[in-house]
Amino acid sequence: MSKYQVNWRINFNSGEYFFAKPLVYTPPGYSSELVIMASNQNILRALDALTGKVMFSRTLDPPFLSPDAQCGDTPNTMGIVGTPYIDADTGIMYFFSKGYKNGET
Repeated sequence: MSKYQVNWRINFNSGEYFFAKPLVYTPPGYSSELVIMASNQNILRALDALTGKVMFSRTLDPPFLSPDAQCGDTPNTMGIVGTPYIDADTGIMYFFSKGYKNGET
């Protein structure tokens, strides 16, 4: 038996993986925490930590296809695979994203 309680579960896109660790952050003016998730499909989401409701979502450039990078470590696509960083002083999130700009590699 687990000592942790699961309050919510959510499904995302088929083939979407989360190699980046989720971040927990409370922006100024918010009363509850957000869980920020970044995926291999170049999608960033901020979920309400208590309910799991998607508060914000942003899709970046189309994610880079793993075969184009000759990479067998990540299945399908290589969008955001590293954990982002949030500067608490400015509220700015920094991350690396691999994708196609204007359809070019």
